[in-house]
Amino acid sequence: INDYYFVTIMKKDKSTTQGRRQYDVERQIATARALNVGNPDEGSRLYESIIRDLARKSSTDVLTGLPNRRELIERLTDIQNDADFNGIPYGIVFADIDDFKRFNTTYGHSKADEALRDAGEFFSSRLRGDDVAFRYAGDEFVIVASRADEKGVATLVERVVTGFNRANIGRATFRGDVM
Repeated sequence: INDYYFVTIMKKDKSTTQGRRQYDVERQIATARALNVGNPDEGSRLYESIIRDLARKSSTDVLTGLPNRRELIERLTDIQNDADFNGIPYGIVFADIDDFKRFNTTYGHSKADEALRDAGEFFSSRLRGDDVAFRYAGDEFVIVASRADEKGVATLVERVVTGFNRANIGRATFRGDVM
């Protein structure tokens, strides 16, 4: 019998969404342990599947489905190493939704959540194959443009700003420099 160790990362309060998720994960782990006694291969596969699912969930923003800040930091390390080693350029675009707090207060959390989901879908739909949009925090998003020089990043910013203004999401402006 293999020993499995599980670190609790959320409070076990079943009255909250996180608590219910924690309870479900622990129930799945217990099932995997029980299966492991009778059928080691089946228990191990289930346990590994649960761990992969937890890893995916820990790197994905629940609301937008985009990779989250944790994933951004991990990927940036890889991208920077690739740039250092192979001389491959990349760009980073920071975007936030102007006056989002006022929007949230005026229209409520459900409309604000809808706006964040729409923004996440929008950013993802405007990217090239190697580019990735991340939800950084709150109403802030980051786009990492892989294999993009200054001109490529400027083109990406223009495409995002123009598209955002044409879509029925809000108004976008560009403030800053492409360096």
